[in-house]
Amino acid sequence: MLCGEWINTNASTKGVAQISLKQTDNLLEATVSGVGETGLIHWGSATGPLFKVLGGDGVPSAAALIMFDFEYFSCELQIRQNKGILAVTLFSRFNDDSGRSNYVTRELFYREGCLSDWS
Repeated sequence: MLCGEWINTNASTKGVAQISLKQTDNLLEATVSGVGETGLIHWGSATGPLFKVLGGDGVPSAAALIMFDFEYFSCELQIRQNKGILAVTLFSRFNDDSGRSNYVTRELFYREGCLSDWS
């Protein structure tokens, strides 16, 4: 359910623009591209455990927890797919002495090639 290429529903996001997800055994590999001042910033890939979501609505769903750790910045991605939408909650921490505040964001993604044109 999670695998594939995912594009942020907000074309003007300042956060994550694209996520590519691939499953290997009980792990999910995420390749992430964020938005930078001059274009996309490729975070590289990281893996994390897969989870079956035990929700009350009866719709099959999956989730994963993936950690990216850079020298100055670390980010935990809580990924959940439900009803065709990928919801990603990012818990971001700064590991340097810049004084920047840690923050959390939530972004929604659609599977590449699956966005309908309703016009």
